[in-house]
Amino acid sequence: MEVQITDFENAAFAVFIVLLSRAIMTMNVNFYIPISKVDENMRRAQQRDAVNQAKFYFRREIFTPTSSRATSGAATPDIPGASVASSTNGITNGFHSNHNGRPKQRMMDNCFPPLPLPDEGLVGGSVKEEYGEYTMDEIINGRGDAFPGLIGLVETYIGSLDLSDSEMRKIASYLDLVRRRANGSSKTAATWIRDFVRSHPSYKFDSAVSKEVNYDLVVAVDEIERGVRRAPDLLPKDYTGTEEDPGSLYD
Repeated sequence: MEVQITDFENAAFAVFIVLLSRAIMTMNVNFYIPISKVDENMRRAQQRDAVNQAKFYFRREIFTPTSSRATSGAATPDIPGASVASSTNGITNGFHSNHNGRPKQRMMDNCFPPLPLPDEGLVGGSVKEEYGEYTMDEIINGRGDAFPGLIGLVETYIGSLDLSDSEMRKIASYLDLVRRRANGSSKTAATWIRDFVRSHPSYKFDSAVSKEVNYDLVVAVDEIERGVRRAPDLLPKDYTGTEEDPGSLYD
């Protein structure tokens, strides 16, 4: 994961990855694909505008007979097939919390006992039948009833936590950024920087970034971070800058 332009973006991707890892440990889903396909995914990810143009290898069925296991003392998530439970205020509530806000239990909810490896996929079948090629939008945001998407898994997991309304809103804003980057409605940092350089009056389309272009780019990035310059194609329209919103869940 690359360092982003703003603290808000860095917080969004960091929080998303942490929550996704915990959702994986809680539900014991199966993301296994051949390592050769992982290498191919990395190669495709380095292509220009891969987030919108490329397809990536991903497992067709992530839920196994050992999936959706909750930790000891926590409720078992209700994930029928690959569907996501009903959503309230944009946050999926697929679990029923039983810790009643107790700090000790809240800490224990973030600890996971060792889980067995997912069951084997197709018995006697070809490994090639276990994975397919999907867009980043399909992987992150889902494919309808076939797959809830990585964000869907995260939303189901956080429904098990006793988060405050402000924490839920903050996480929802983070997930929305990830969702918009995946579906192409917001630019990635790479695309925004490329567009900035190509639209600069001093750029001669010779692949040479002059000191003037480089300086103006750094100034623009600094202004975006502080909220001085608006970049609605890169960040949420209500982004006000790190000085106004440092991005902490507990500010």
